[in-house]
Amino acid sequence: MKKRISRQSQHGAVFVLVAGFMLLAISFLALSVDSGRLYLDKRSLQKVADAAALEAAGRLGNCADALTAAQASAARNNFADDGSSRIITVRCGNVVSSQGIRDLQDDADLATAVLVTARRTSPASLIAGGLFGDDIELRAEAMASRKGNPLAALTIRSTLLGVSVTNNNQANRLNAMLGTMLGGSVNLSVGAWNGLLHTDINLFEYIDQLALNLGLSAGQVDQVLSANVSAGTLIQAAIDVIDSKIGTPQATINALDAIVAMDHINVIASISPTSLNVGQMLGVDPNGKYDGALLHLQLFQLVQGIVQLANSENAAVAVVPLSIGGVGTVEVRTKVIEPPRFSAVGDPFKSLSGERDPIYVRTAQVRILLSVTLSTALSTLINNLQTHINNIVNPLSDLLNNLFSLNLAGLLNNLLCVGCWQNLSDVRALPSPLRFDINIDVAAGEAEVSAVSCGSGDSRSLTVPVNTSAVTIRIGKMGTSAADAASRVFSSTLAPDVEAVPLIDFGMERCQVTCILGICSKSNCQPRVPFHGGGIALKEERVLLGRQQTLLYESPAVTNLPELKSLPRFQTISTNSDIVSNLSESLYSPKVLMYAPSGGGPLSMLLNGVGTLLDTLIGLLHSAIRTVLTPLLDPVLNLLILTAGIDLAKTEVGANLTCSSETGVQLLR
Repeated sequence: MKKRISRQSQHGAVFVLVAGFMLLAISFLALSVDSGRLYLDKRSLQKVADAAALEAAGRLGNCADALTAAQASAARNNFADDGSSRIITVRCGNVVSSQGIRDLQDDADLATAVLVTARRTSPASLIAGGLFGDDIELRAEAMASRKGNPLAALTIRSTLLGVSVTNNNQANRLNAMLGTMLGGSVNLSVGAWNGLLHTDINLFEYIDQLALNLGLSAGQVDQVLSANVSAGTLIQAAIDVIDSKIGTPQATINALDAIVAMDHINVIASISPTSLNVGQMLGVDPNGKYDGALLHLQLFQLVQGIVQLANSENAAVAVVPLSIGGVGTVEVRTKVIEPPRFSAVGDPFKSLSGERDPIYVRTAQVRILLSVTLSTALSTLINNLQTHINNIVNPLSDLLNNLFSLNLAGLLNNLLCVGCWQNLSDVRALPSPLRFDINIDVAAGEAEVSAVSCGSGDSRSLTVPVNTSAVTIRIGKMGTSAADAASRVFSSTLAPDVEAVPLIDFGMERCQVTCILGICSKSNCQPRVPFHGGGIALKEERVLLGRQQTLLYESPAVTNLPELKSLPRFQTISTNSDIVSNLSESLYSPKVLMYAPSGGGPLSMLLNGVGTLLDTLIGLLHSAIRTVLTPLLDPVLNLLILTAGIDLAKTEVGANLTCSSETGVQLLR
């Protein structure tokens, strides 16, 4: 019999199904509530992390300050770090990208971005978590950096470049040197030179103008720096920048004078076809962001850098005649061996990490040659020198021939000798006129950013080690004539060979001698051996070392380390105090060398026996040379200072630092 299901049994089954569906509905409701709650908690936590990251990014100079700022920001958003259930951590470093995903490479010292992580412990579920105590950790990350990159700038100059040209002599000296460096003739007035000295130019405006003149788009820094252009093109861009200010409040009388000066210089510069690389002169990081940045440079420095770069890239040697009273005309030749880099700007953090080139400036490396010939105005001193030399030489001449022949019977041999090889003395005394050369090499002074800090508030600092110029002075004979000396000295960047200037040279030559009845002649002489029998000569070679010093520029006083929008803060570094005095001493009293005879012997005793005469001779020689060289010192130093921007006594290094090239910070993720 078929069994029939009762109505009561059906009611029980429905109840089970309803209970099951209600339990399932409650579970879904709990899941929805928990998911929504956790989502809202995560959103809230992300906002805390975002706000903390933005605030921490403003304190990148010190990672500890960034952590403090992040924790303070979180606390203001009701998320106080308690070290257990609520935690804020900060990593400082640099942003790296791989396959389009940004990450942070840790570098607490040279950080450009921060990664803030906020962690919070929360019940896993309001139902299950509440019953069984299970917790879950919520985590939110935010990466932020300043808008734009930090920018540091250095400039280097002579202390005297801020001084006005006050007379025609100074103007004429500048005209002569800068003109010959460009291969032409410059004739600027005192006012025109002062216009260059007292007019500033914005480096970034100059780069933009140069880009436009080259047919590039403004802001294309990398293309401008890699361009090869003429000196005339570089100067014309500066003219255009200054000319654009005429009629505005920024225009000054000095700016008008500067335009007159540059127009004249441009005519001379345009003659030279030498191709110049802009990046050699301007140390600007092509990858930097310079929107709104300013960097003020002295216009004279810019023109000076262009001229020196042009001189270093061609074979021309600047020749300036100096009229020295009582001596005659002395030609001073100057060549820039290494051009200056008077300014540099870039991201200091990336420079120090090796990602970018160093922020580095230098003065020019310069070689100077003076060829001096004692004129007839010094004839009295020369005659006195000649008299004393004769008093030494004449008594020795006959004896020397016999000593050099190494033959005690030399007088008998002179009676009859046909084709005999003999060692003969060849005595050479003070030449008339006396000519000698002076070479002065000035190495580049240099400065480079070695440390940077962008701390809380306006706390900023730059550390800049500086090496001032070292000087090498050489006095002697560097060629057979002034022209030959110039050819040898400037043919290479290597140190020139310096020969002693003979005052008394007991040389030797080996010849075939034919003597018949006391009448002798010589032939087939081998090369002369100078100073074989001793002698006296003039020669000086001295290295005058510069000085090392570390300069510190630091805020919060804005004047101690200005932003890029302001003029730089210059600090003065004094070079080795002995440089100028030692240079003077070397010029005034060069060394007189005593050459001992080869192997000593009787001649050595003879020379020692005339010591009083030699002392008198050396004193007269110093007197004669000092008469010539004393008037040369000031003109030589002026050439170094005004033409090369090198002050042997002092150097100025200017610094600017902007910790963000734009206002505010930005989230990266």
